[in-house]
Amino acid sequence: MKQFAPGQRWMSQAEPELGIGTLIEITRRRLSLSFESSRCVREYTLESAPLKRVRFKPDDTITLRDGTRLKVDEVLESDGLLVYGSGELLIPESDLSDTISVSLPGDRLMAGFHDPNDVFNLRFRTRDRIGRYHESPVRGFLGGQIDLIPHQFYIAQEVCSRLVPRVLLSDETGLGKTIEACLILHHLMICERINRVLVIVPESLVHQWFVELYRKFKFTFRLFNDAFIRDTLLSAYDANPFLEDQAGIISREDLLKDQKLRHMVLEAGWDMVVIDEIHHINHHHNSYTFFQELSQSTLGLLLLSATPEQMGLENHFSHLRLIDPERYYDFDAYTREMTGYQALAAEIKSLEKNKAPFDHILDRYGPGRVVFKNTRKVVKGFPKREAVLYHLDTSNTRARAVNQEFESDQIPGSGADMFHEKGSEHRSHGFDFTDDPRIHLLLELLTRYPDDKFLLICTSHQKAVGIKSSLEALININIAGFDETMSLMQRDRNAAWFSKPEGARLLICSEIGSEGRNFQFSRHLFLFDLPLNPELLEQRIGRLDRIGQKNDIFIHVPCLNNTAYALLAQWYMDGLNLFNTNINGLHQIYIRFREDLDHLLSQIVTTHDQDSMKTEKLIRESKEFCSRMRTMLKKGRNILLELNSFKPEPARALIGQIREADRDETLQTLFCDILDVYDIDHDLSPNQKLRFRVHEQVEEGFPIPGPPDRPHIATFKRKTAISREDLDFFNLDHPYIQKVFDFFIQTGKGNCALGRLKTPNAPGLLLDAVFILESIVPAALQVQRFLPPLPIRVILDHETRDVAKDYPFEWLDAMVENDSSQWLQDLPVVRQEVLPGLLDAAESVAKIQADQIINNAGQNVDDVMGREISRLASLSRVNPGIKPEEIDHARIVVARIHEAIDSARIRMDALRLIRLE
Repeated sequence: MKQFAPGQRWMSQAEPELGIGTLIEITRRRLSLSFESSRCVREYTLESAPLKRVRFKPDDTITLRDGTRLKVDEVLESDGLLVYGSGELLIPESDLSDTISVSLPGDRLMAGFHDPNDVFNLRFRTRDRIGRYHESPVRGFLGGQIDLIPHQFYIAQEVCSRLVPRVLLSDETGLGKTIEACLILHHLMICERINRVLVIVPESLVHQWFVELYRKFKFTFRLFNDAFIRDTLLSAYDANPFLEDQAGIISREDLLKDQKLRHMVLEAGWDMVVIDEIHHINHHHNSYTFFQELSQSTLGLLLLSATPEQMGLENHFSHLRLIDPERYYDFDAYTREMTGYQALAAEIKSLEKNKAPFDHILDRYGPGRVVFKNTRKVVKGFPKREAVLYHLDTSNTRARAVNQEFESDQIPGSGADMFHEKGSEHRSHGFDFTDDPRIHLLLELLTRYPDDKFLLICTSHQKAVGIKSSLEALININIAGFDETMSLMQRDRNAAWFSKPEGARLLICSEIGSEGRNFQFSRHLFLFDLPLNPELLEQRIGRLDRIGQKNDIFIHVPCLNNTAYALLAQWYMDGLNLFNTNINGLHQIYIRFREDLDHLLSQIVTTHDQDSMKTEKLIRESKEFCSRMRTMLKKGRNILLELNSFKPEPARALIGQIREADRDETLQTLFCDILDVYDIDHDLSPNQKLRFRVHEQVEEGFPIPGPPDRPHIATFKRKTAISREDLDFFNLDHPYIQKVFDFFIQTGKGNCALGRLKTPNAPGLLLDAVFILESIVPAALQVQRFLPPLPIRVILDHETRDVAKDYPFEWLDAMVENDSSQWLQDLPVVRQEVLPGLLDAAESVAKIQADQIINNAGQNVDDVMGREISRLASLSRVNPGIKPEEIDHARIVVARIHEAIDSARIRMDALRLIRLE
């Protein structure tokens, strides 16, 4: 058993690139190591820590922290700590350099351990694939289980290219702001530029964000809800729940009602903060001060709003001030600047007519650096909406029951929150809809369109269950349920069943259950009930009205006379025209008519009679207000902003590279070969589904992708993954692929092999050595963009001559056969004299190659980063949005990258000794 003591030096076999760590703390079950060169601390379970003691022997050469290299004469030990003697010097192990390379493959070979040659070859292929992935411009953009929509990827790439990503995403509803934000988070987190992320959203969007991040990007964000916060605070009086996880989601309502909670959020510290529906935050409200403090304490900031101007230009300016308080310091100056940009817009329109290039003019537009806004008018591909209202006569008894149903959903005037929603405790009773006219209308529509699929959305999961049971008593068709009481896995399965041509014809969703899901393969939306808030109705319609919808969509709205739902349907149809078209500024519209609407709804729920005069007045005033809103937003339409928010050419280039990576089948082969190494059965079906199950006898620590009692099903094909959300989309960004690759590499599989080769050059020896050139620096610096961990392969004969040209890698890998280690044990001269000389010579050859790679990497930094700095410096003379501090920061980053590249060192990763016969 390993003996641990504070101050000892250990190396992580799982992460050798971290360098040498110092043991800083031991508890009964865990221990902590500090890796100074990587500026990180790792915790390990005491019983299974993948650590190797750093212990040098006499005649070894050690390197100290100041770079001094000394030969070890003797090794002393006291209280578990090592002291190295070199001449008259005694060097405690704490003085050893943090970046010492340790040749684990050589140790294994000397000890008589080795792997089959095909595993050695697999290790090299895996190393090569990992290295090329790290230098790829699409790293971090591959993983989303989403369509490749150009404007979304353009925005994500543009934001991620900045050293300090702080922007407002304001695409119109349905264009995918949430996906854009998730793409940005995904890229930055995969590339390890950020770790701690806080997402602040309205209560109604918490589940949508969780599902989007989990289902489409494989991120599991902590829900910082009341239960989790309460349990954390009960565990320790000084606990901070926001330090328990690196990434989490909290509702804006919970945050703003608790000052202590806000203090803990500020105290926790974040790399990136995301705030959705930012237009709800008024600069006159006390909460604005908190968001100012939060935005100033975090490096990255993403604000989201479909129509940030709907609450007024001054409020919009206050949000820009959160992004850049120095740039947006004076509202009057901002309005004057906006007026000045009108001349630029006129210039753009003139050039557009002549098809002349105008990027040089867009470069002068300051807000284009911090605000992105795409519109449906610019981004094509949306379906038409066709709404049908079905006016259904009903008895007074039925009208009373439906109005009670409405009350149980949402009680007007309660002031519970912006959506007037009540918790599930107000919906505890069951529902029997067997005789409900809405059910019979749905049966008629299912009969009328026998080949079509229908999506039904209702307010609560209790309703969804009642609707499903009532339908099943009346018709024999496949019906799938979809609500928040189901696990995400069950929801995935039901959605997949609904997506299949032979699957469910009807999917019944609750409001929360359908969040974060899109069902573009259906063109019929049946609204069993209606939400009070128009923003929520637009979210429902958005389940079908998305980019990628191939058909026009039909919205079926049953209207039971003298019910609250009928009044809402009339307001949405005649007052807002929301069923038939997407509308911007819904929040402002709702605020304007909320009181009038509450009054009318309260009256109809109480009397079961609709006041026609007041209803007509509401409809008329709503139409007039919507018209003024459209005029205001059209007048404020910013052509410069729209042109700056989407440039097709860069988007096409990025998506082309992603498609090329998607088509590469070597990843699938590589992954399956690794499964074979661990004797894990797998099956790849003709429809591109990979099925495998990690058995109980697998090597300890091998990653398990899901429940161990069932097979895991995945696909490497994006198109298949998009149509089948129950399948995992495997790619190089996927955390499970990375875990499997890491486990294979870090446990030393294939790092040492013995082989024999029949050749006319026999007898003799070949040393096939693989080195990794790595720089041990914080991952956030992104050095691997320029200096990826690609393997350096060296082949020497027994006379230490470089014979790589005589033995091409692919040919050698195919021809070498496995060999036993007996001959090596029988020839101590090979182990004690020949092999050490070969290893030294191989390292010398690898260093020569490494020096050239380092020089090329440094030149690449100057070319890429230098060009960007020159561009920023040039733009700063005409664009006030680019500050000198940004350019200075870029220069500092370049200097640090150069320093990191220059300090890169080679480390032997694998070796193979080949006997020629």
